[in-house]
Amino acid sequence: MTETRSQPDQNQEIRRILHMIDPDNDAVGPCVCKLLADLLEPMVGTNAPADQNQRGHLWQYETLIVGGSGAERAARSTGLTCTNDRISAMNGRSWLSVAPFRRYLAQAGPFDLIQAWSVGSLALATLAAPSVPRVVYLSTHPNSFREAKWLRILVSGMRGHRDAPTTTSKTHILAISNSVKRAWVQEGGITPEHILVLRPGINFGSIKQQERMYLRKKRWRIDSDDSFVIAALAHPAKYLDARRLASLLILCGLCGIKTALVIPGQATRFSPAQNILGSADVPVRFIVDDLLNEPWRALVGCDAVLMTGDDTSRNTRISGTLPLLWAAASGCIIIAEASYAVSELYEHAHSGLLVRFGDDRAFVRRIHEAATDRTTAWRLRDAARSEAYSLFSKSRFANDFAIAYQQILANEKIVIPDLPSTAGLRFAGLA
Repeated sequence: MTETRSQPDQNQEIRRILHMIDPDNDAVGPCVCKLLADLLEPMVGTNAPADQNQRGHLWQYETLIVGGSGAERAARSTGLTCTNDRISAMNGRSWLSVAPFRRYLAQAGPFDLIQAWSVGSLALATLAAPSVPRVVYLSTHPNSFREAKWLRILVSGMRGHRDAPTTTSKTHILAISNSVKRAWVQEGGITPEHILVLRPGINFGSIKQQERMYLRKKRWRIDSDDSFVIAALAHPAKYLDARRLASLLILCGLCGIKTALVIPGQATRFSPAQNILGSADVPVRFIVDDLLNEPWRALVGCDAVLMTGDDTSRNTRISGTLPLLWAAASGCIIIAEASYAVSELYEHAHSGLLVRFGDDRAFVRRIHEAATDRTTAWRLRDAARSEAYSLFSKSRFANDFAIAYQQILANEKIVIPDLPSTAGLRFAGLA
């Protein structure tokens, strides 16, 4: 389904851009579908910034979902409604759907640019339409060493493939943060100059503060008003360790913190978690709710969020930080292990509470501080929310992408203004 809202004048040129997204991919999921939905809303029918030597472009977008009917429902639930087009992913692998994608291009094309939202959809675009310029947006660390190497092959131009261009690669790479860029460079061996950072932006209007009491009282059945409700976040959710989170919850209860922990059902090690919780006599709640996969809907009911993960060593899998932006905008206190990814966004004791890797006692102390010190809690919430609203708006995100599109189509070097890192990756004094 094509999206335009105005007619071009004589000084405008229509440029058609196809967004390819596979919601079932671990690197995508509801958070990235929502990111795309919010990106397209302010961009549709608007002009990209142009200097006096260039004509403005009228962007025309189409969105193609790669996956089954379940993937389409998942995408639509996030507000990604500007599409009637879908092709199935063969054997669950989007890059195998070359023939269906070529048929789609024959009917809906041609396109001036294809934007992929995962390496799988980028591979499909490269195999099926090697002559069309492509850009991929990386929102998480590589899911595997193989995926990182696969991206390097795609960037090199697929030399040796019968349909591959023999000239310079037409693939451009954008990353959501410096930490994501660093991970793909280290694991994939990609030249750092080939990956540019384009910070995300979210739609703050999607956060419904009036839903707070419904979530706490009706959905989660938290009867006590003094319960401290914490959400465990990860993108993808399978990176959460339910066993470790249950241990943290018990420690909170032993310290007298009346805590409720909300965790998505895709977390690992649920059976050990249930076993230790069943044998513990502490005033805590362990709530499983997949609504956390849509943090813009769930986090208004929470007081704080937890994120674990260590990305200081190679070959480790760590969550993407996109859910943390929703947490900050929703007014939650950020409590997390001090990874590069988290420290790029939040500064200890200013906009979040960071702890050393694997230090569960420090985690509990930070939770206790957030739950009992109201002055600190309000200061942390206000700082994180202020930075989210100032730096990560959907209008800035759309504007940056429009700049990138124009530069790619003009065969110019991509230059995107970066945002300052709040912590500069230097964290100290972590108890």
